[in-house]
Amino acid sequence: MCGPVVSSTVPFVTTGTGTTRAVRRRLSVPAPPRVDVALAAAFVVMTLAEAVLSPDVTSPVEHAVVGGLAMALLAWRRVAPLVVTTLIVTVNVLMNPNGEFSTLLSLVLVCFTIGSETRPPRSHVGLALVVVPFVGASIAHGLVPSDLAAGLVFFVGPWLVGGVVQSRIERSDEAVARAERLEREREAEAVRAAAEERTRIARELHDIVSHSISVVTIQTQAVRRRLGPEHAAEAADLAAVEATAREALAEMRRLFGVLRAEGESASLAPQPGLSELGRLVEKVGAGDLRVRLSVEGEPVVLPAGVDLAA
Repeated sequence: MCGPVVSSTVPFVTTGTGTTRAVRRRLSVPAPPRVDVALAAAFVVMTLAEAVLSPDVTSPVEHAVVGGLAMALLAWRRVAPLVVTTLIVTVNVLMNPNGEFSTLLSLVLVCFTIGSETRPPRSHVGLALVVVPFVGASIAHGLVPSDLAAGLVFFVGPWLVGGVVQSRIERSDEAVARAERLEREREAEAVRAAAEERTRIARELHDIVSHSISVVTIQTQAVRRRLGPEHAAEAADLAAVEATAREALAEMRRLFGVLRAEGESASLAPQPGLSELGRLVEKVGAGDLRVRLSVEGEPVVLPAGVDLAA
Protein backbone atom coordinates (compact mmCIF):
# COMPACT_ATOMS: atom_id res chain seq x y z
CA MET A 1 0.00 0.00 0.00
CA CYS A 2 2.85 2.35 0.75
CA GLY A 3 4.38 2.05 -2.72
CA PRO A 4 1.34 3.33 -4.66
CA VAL A 5 0.74 6.17 -2.19
CA VAL A 6 4.30 7.49 -2.47
CA SER A 7 4.41 7.18 -6.25
CA SER A 8 1.12 9.06 -6.59
CA THR A 9 2.33 12.01 -4.51
CA VAL A 10 5.61 12.55 -6.38
CA PRO A 11 4.02 14.13 -9.49
CA PHE A 12 2.07 16.51 -7.21
CA VAL A 13 5.24 17.70 -5.48
CA THR A 14 7.09 18.08 -8.78
CA THR A 15 4.22 20.00 -10.36
CA GLY A 16 3.99 22.33 -7.37
CA THR A 17 7.71 23.10 -7.54
CA GLY A 18 7.51 23.85 -11.27
CA THR A 19 4.53 26.13 -10.72
CA THR A 20 6.31 27.98 -7.93
CA ARG A 21 9.33 28.59 -10.13
CA ALA A 22 7.14 29.85 -12.95
CA VAL A 23 5.38 32.27 -10.58
CA ARG A 24 8.72 33.53 -9.32
CA ARG A 25 9.91 34.16 -12.85
CA ARG A 26 6.76 36.13 -13.63
CA LEU A 27 7.04 38.19 -10.44
CA SER A 28 10.73 39.01 -10.89
CA VAL A 29 11.43 42.72 -11.48
CA PRO A 30 14.13 43.58 -14.03
CA ALA A 31 17.13 45.48 -12.73
CA PRO A 32 17.03 49.21 -13.56
CA PRO A 33 19.76 50.85 -15.66
CA ARG A 34 22.74 52.24 -13.77
CA VAL A 35 22.05 55.76 -15.01
CA ASP A 36 18.58 55.66 -13.51
CA VAL A 37 19.96 54.26 -10.25
CA ALA A 38 22.45 57.13 -10.01
CA LEU A 39 19.74 59.70 -10.81
CA ALA A 40 17.40 58.21 -8.20
CA ALA A 41 20.21 58.28 -5.63
CA ALA A 42 20.72 61.99 -6.32
CA PHE A 43 17.03 62.68 -5.64
CA VAL A 44 17.17 60.61 -2.46
CA VAL A 45 20.13 62.66 -1.24
CA MET A 46 18.24 65.91 -1.99
CA THR A 47 15.20 64.64 -0.09
CA LEU A 48 17.30 63.66 2.93
CA ALA A 49 19.01 67.05 2.86
CA GLU A 50 15.60 68.76 2.83
CA ALA A 51 14.50 66.70 5.82
CA VAL A 52 17.56 67.82 7.80
CA LEU A 53 18.10 71.38 6.62
CA SER A 54 14.76 72.82 5.46
CA PRO A 55 12.76 74.70 8.14
CA ASP A 56 9.56 74.11 6.15
CA VAL A 57 9.63 70.35 6.81
CA THR A 58 7.16 69.66 9.62
CA SER A 59 8.14 66.01 10.14
CA PRO A 60 11.77 65.30 9.15
CA VAL A 61 11.50 61.57 9.80
CA GLU A 62 8.37 61.17 7.70
CA HIS A 63 9.83 63.36 4.98
CA ALA A 64 13.06 61.34 4.90
CA VAL A 65 11.39 57.92 4.94
CA VAL A 66 8.39 58.48 2.66
CA GLY A 67 10.04 60.99 0.36
CA GLY A 68 13.27 58.99 0.17
CA LEU A 69 11.41 55.79 -0.76
CA ALA A 70 9.41 57.66 -3.40
CA MET A 71 12.56 59.13 -4.93
CA ALA A 72 14.21 55.71 -4.90
CA LEU A 73 11.40 54.52 -7.19
CA LEU A 74 12.83 56.78 -9.92
CA ALA A 75 15.35 54.03 -10.59
CA TRP A 76 12.49 52.00 -12.14
CA ARG A 77 10.92 54.92 -14.03
CA ARG A 78 11.66 53.34 -17.42
CA VAL A 79 10.76 49.82 -16.29
CA ALA A 80 7.25 50.76 -15.09
CA PRO A 81 6.58 54.41 -16.04
CA LEU A 82 2.89 54.63 -15.09
CA VAL A 83 3.27 52.80 -11.77
CA VAL A 84 6.21 54.96 -10.69
CA THR A 85 4.38 58.11 -11.81
CA THR A 86 1.28 57.22 -9.80
CA LEU A 87 3.25 56.60 -6.61
CA ILE A 88 5.38 59.74 -6.91
CA VAL A 89 2.35 61.93 -7.68
CA THR A 90 0.58 60.51 -4.61
CA VAL A 91 3.56 61.24 -2.35
CA ASN A 92 3.87 64.74 -3.81
CA VAL A 93 0.21 65.53 -3.17
CA LEU A 94 0.42 64.31 0.42
CA MET A 95 3.80 65.72 1.43
CA ASN A 96 4.32 68.71 -0.84
CA PRO A 97 1.02 70.56 -1.33
CA ASN A 98 2.83 73.89 -1.70
CA GLY A 99 5.34 72.66 -4.28
CA GLU A 100 8.41 73.42 -2.17
CA PHE A 101 10.41 70.20 -2.22
CA SER A 102 12.25 67.94 -4.65
CA THR A 103 9.25 65.67 -5.15
CA LEU A 104 7.85 68.36 -7.44
CA LEU A 105 11.07 68.38 -9.46
CA SER A 106 10.86 64.61 -9.83
CA LEU A 107 7.54 65.06 -11.67
CA VAL A 108 9.43 66.81 -14.46
CA LEU A 109 11.60 63.73 -14.84
CA VAL A 110 8.66 61.31 -14.89
CA CYS A 111 6.86 63.48 -17.48
CA PHE A 112 9.88 63.19 -19.76
CA THR A 113 10.00 59.45 -19.09
CA ILE A 114 6.32 59.01 -19.97
CA GLY A 115 6.83 60.86 -23.24
CA SER A 116 9.93 58.90 -24.22
CA GLU A 117 9.00 55.41 -22.98
CA THR A 118 5.26 55.03 -23.65
CA ARG A 119 2.91 55.37 -26.60
CA PRO A 120 -0.59 56.80 -26.84
CA PRO A 121 -2.96 56.29 -25.13
CA ARG A 122 -0.68 55.27 -22.21
CA SER A 123 1.42 58.41 -22.64
CA HIS A 124 -1.72 60.58 -22.44
CA VAL A 125 -2.84 58.74 -19.31
CA GLY A 126 0.57 59.26 -17.71
CA LEU A 127 0.54 62.99 -18.46
CA ALA A 128 -2.97 63.27 -17.00
CA LEU A 129 -1.77 61.55 -13.81
CA VAL A 130 0.62 64.48 -13.29
CA VAL A 131 -1.35 67.43 -14.67
CA VAL A 132 -4.77 66.76 -13.14
CA PRO A 133 -3.60 66.71 -9.47
CA PHE A 134 -1.46 69.80 -10.13
CA VAL A 135 -4.41 71.72 -11.60
CA GLY A 136 -6.64 70.57 -8.74
CA ALA A 137 -4.09 71.73 -6.16
CA SER A 138 -3.73 75.09 -7.94
CA ILE A 139 -7.50 75.64 -7.85
CA ALA A 140 -7.69 74.61 -4.19
CA HIS A 141 -4.97 77.08 -3.15
CA GLY A 142 -6.27 79.96 -5.22
CA LEU A 143 -6.01 79.93 -8.98
CA VAL A 144 -3.25 82.12 -10.40
CA PRO A 145 -3.28 81.89 -14.21
CA SER A 146 0.42 82.66 -14.60
CA ASP A 147 1.42 80.02 -12.06
CA LEU A 148 -0.93 77.50 -13.67
CA ALA A 149 0.49 78.22 -17.14
CA ALA A 150 4.05 77.96 -15.87
CA GLY A 151 3.29 74.68 -14.15
CA LEU A 152 1.70 73.23 -17.26
CA VAL A 153 4.74 74.19 -19.34
CA PHE A 154 6.87 72.71 -16.58
CA PHE A 155 5.17 69.33 -17.11
CA VAL A 156 3.92 69.34 -20.71
CA GLY A 157 7.24 70.60 -22.10
CA PRO A 158 9.33 67.62 -20.90
CA TRP A 159 6.56 65.28 -21.98
CA LEU A 160 6.68 66.70 -25.53
CA VAL A 161 10.48 66.55 -25.57
CA GLY A 162 10.32 62.91 -24.51
CA GLY A 163 7.96 62.16 -27.39
CA VAL A 164 10.34 63.81 -29.87
CA VAL A 165 13.25 61.80 -28.47
CA GLN A 166 11.25 58.58 -28.79
CA SER A 167 10.34 59.40 -32.40
CA ARG A 168 13.95 60.11 -33.34
CA ILE A 169 15.18 56.92 -31.70
CA GLU A 170 12.58 54.89 -33.56
CA ARG A 171 13.53 56.48 -36.89
CA SER A 172 17.20 55.83 -36.17
CA ASP A 173 16.49 52.20 -35.30
CA GLU A 174 14.45 51.80 -38.47
CA ALA A 175 17.26 53.29 -40.57
CA VAL A 176 19.81 50.95 -38.99
CA ALA A 177 17.52 47.93 -39.47
CA ARG A 178 16.88 48.92 -43.10
CA ALA A 179 20.62 49.31 -43.78
CA GLU A 180 21.34 45.92 -42.20
CA ARG A 181 18.56 44.33 -44.24
CA LEU A 182 19.88 45.81 -47.48
CA GLU A 183 23.40 44.65 -46.62
CA ARG A 184 22.13 41.13 -45.99
CA GLU A 185 20.23 41.21 -49.28
CA ARG A 186 23.33 42.36 -51.17
CA GLU A 187 25.42 39.63 -49.60
CA ALA A 188 22.77 37.02 -50.40
CA GLU A 189 22.58 38.28 -54.00
CA ALA A 190 26.38 38.07 -54.34
CA VAL A 191 26.38 34.52 -52.95
CA ARG A 192 23.51 33.54 -55.26
CA ALA A 193 25.27 35.01 -58.32
CA ALA A 194 28.52 33.22 -57.45
CA ALA A 195 26.66 29.95 -56.94
CA GLU A 196 24.87 30.32 -60.28
CA GLU A 197 28.16 31.02 -62.04
CA ARG A 198 29.84 28.00 -60.46
CA THR A 199 26.84 25.87 -61.42
CA ARG A 200 26.93 27.12 -65.00
CA ILE A 201 30.65 26.38 -65.33
CA ALA A 202 30.18 22.94 -63.78
CA ARG A 203 27.38 22.13 -66.22
CA GLU A 204 29.46 23.15 -69.21
CA LEU A 205 32.51 21.24 -68.01
CA HIS A 206 30.27 18.24 -67.39
CA ASP A 207 29.10 18.36 -70.99
CA ILE A 208 32.69 18.54 -72.25
CA VAL A 209 33.91 15.66 -70.10
CA SER A 210 30.84 13.57 -70.91
CA HIS A 211 31.44 14.12 -74.63
CA SER A 212 35.10 13.09 -74.27
CA ILE A 213 34.20 9.90 -72.40
CA SER A 214 31.57 9.10 -75.04
CA VAL A 215 34.22 9.47 -77.76
CA VAL A 216 36.57 7.17 -75.84
CA THR A 217 33.79 4.59 -75.49
CA ILE A 218 32.88 4.68 -79.18
CA GLN A 219 36.48 4.48 -80.34
CA THR A 220 37.22 1.61 -77.95
CA GLN A 221 34.16 -0.24 -79.22
CA ALA A 222 35.21 0.34 -82.85
CA VAL A 223 38.74 -0.95 -82.21
CA ARG A 224 37.43 -4.00 -80.35
CA ARG A 225 35.15 -4.95 -83.23
CA ARG A 226 38.02 -4.79 -85.74
CA LEU A 227 40.08 -7.31 -83.79
CA GLY A 228 40.11 -10.87 -85.06
CA PRO A 229 39.77 -14.13 -83.12
CA GLU A 230 43.51 -14.23 -82.58
CA HIS A 231 43.24 -11.10 -80.41
CA ALA A 232 40.63 -12.40 -77.98
CA ALA A 233 42.59 -11.27 -74.93
CA GLU A 234 43.01 -7.74 -76.31
CA ALA A 235 39.32 -7.66 -77.21
CA ALA A 236 38.41 -8.66 -73.66
CA ASP A 237 40.60 -5.88 -72.28
CA LEU A 238 39.00 -3.34 -74.59
CA ALA A 239 35.56 -4.59 -73.61
CA ALA A 240 36.50 -4.00 -69.97
CA VAL A 241 37.70 -0.48 -70.86
CA GLU A 242 34.46 0.15 -72.74
CA ALA A 243 32.37 -1.06 -69.81
CA THR A 244 34.35 1.07 -67.38
CA ALA A 245 33.95 4.12 -69.60
CA ARG A 246 30.20 3.59 -69.89
CA GLU A 247 29.95 3.16 -66.11
CA ALA A 248 31.99 6.34 -65.55
CA LEU A 249 29.76 8.24 -67.98
CA ALA A 250 26.64 7.05 -66.19
CA GLU A 251 28.06 7.98 -62.79
CA MET A 252 29.05 11.42 -64.04
CA ARG A 253 25.59 12.04 -65.47
CA ARG A 254 24.07 10.96 -62.17
CA LEU A 255 26.50 13.16 -60.20
CA PHE A 256 26.26 16.35 -62.24
CA GLY A 257 22.66 16.00 -63.36
CA VAL A 258 21.52 17.82 -60.22
CA LEU A 259 23.42 20.91 -61.37
CA ARG A 260 20.91 21.59 -64.11
CA ALA A 261 18.08 23.93 -63.34
CA GLU A 262 14.62 22.44 -62.96
CA GLY A 263 13.16 21.65 -66.36
CA GLU A 264 16.46 22.34 -68.17
CA SER A 265 17.63 19.76 -70.66
CA ALA A 266 21.12 19.09 -71.87
CA SER A 267 22.24 21.33 -74.70
CA LEU A 268 22.50 19.56 -78.07
CA ALA A 269 24.41 22.41 -79.70
CA PRO A 270 28.21 22.35 -79.81
CA GLN A 271 29.97 24.08 -76.94
CA PRO A 272 31.11 27.61 -77.81
CA GLY A 273 34.78 28.10 -78.61
CA LEU A 274 37.20 30.30 -80.53
CA SER A 275 35.89 28.82 -83.76
CA GLU A 276 32.64 30.74 -83.12
CA LEU A 277 34.48 34.07 -82.72
CA GLY A 278 33.86 35.16 -86.31
CA ARG A 279 30.11 34.65 -86.00
CA LEU A 280 30.12 36.54 -82.69
CA VAL A 281 31.92 39.50 -84.29
CA GLU A 282 29.37 39.57 -87.10
CA LYS A 283 26.51 39.57 -84.63
CA VAL A 284 28.00 42.37 -82.51
CA GLY A 285 28.86 44.47 -85.55
CA ALA A 286 25.34 44.24 -86.98
CA GLY A 287 24.35 47.56 -85.39
CA ASP A 288 26.11 50.88 -85.16
CA LEU A 289 29.10 49.33 -83.38
CA ARG A 290 31.98 48.57 -85.70
CA VAL A 291 34.10 45.54 -84.76
CA ARG A 292 37.08 44.17 -86.66
CA LEU A 293 38.62 40.75 -86.09
CA SER A 294 42.31 40.30 -86.77
CA VAL A 295 43.85 36.81 -86.67
CA GLU A 296 47.61 36.25 -86.63
CA GLY A 297 49.23 32.87 -87.21
CA GLU A 298 47.69 29.53 -87.95
CA PRO A 299 44.82 28.25 -85.76
CA VAL A 300 45.72 25.27 -83.60
CA VAL A 301 43.57 22.74 -81.84
CA LEU A 302 43.05 23.67 -78.19
CA PRO A 303 41.97 21.45 -75.30
CA ALA A 304 38.21 21.58 -74.88
CA GLY A 305 38.37 23.26 -71.44
CA VAL A 306 40.75 25.99 -72.65
CA ASP A 307 38.68 26.55 -75.80
CA LEU A 308 35.46 26.87 -73.74
CA ALA A 309 37.07 29.29 -71.27
CA ALA A 310 38.38 31.49 -74.13
